[in-house]
Amino acid sequence: MVDVERSPAPRPSTWARAKSLAVRALRVELRIYESLWRWAARRPKIAEGAVGFRYHRPVLTVLIIFMVLSTVEIPIVDAIVHRWPVVRITFLIIGVWGVT
Repeated sequence: MVDVERSPAPRPSTWARAKSLAVRALRVELRIYESLWRWAARRPKIAEGAVGFRYHRPVLTVLIIFMVLSTVEIPIVDAIVHRWPVVRITFLIIGVWGVT
């Protein structure tokens, strides 16, 4: 047999990778909102004939602590970067989006 060197597959461009990442992030965000809607409407997504189980009790405490700390972090970061309006507004938007 003859050894043939294979060239590696071409890597996707930076824009293609960024687009793929943005699409995945959007899907995750939409699924989070879907889960929140199902939770608020009390309509869990369970297949017919399946039995659901609850797991929110162990996670709820950590989730509440995370939300409270994120809320406290917003004014602290705002106080640190208040000299730079563009950075301040960017961090405020990201911080509020992170809490919701």
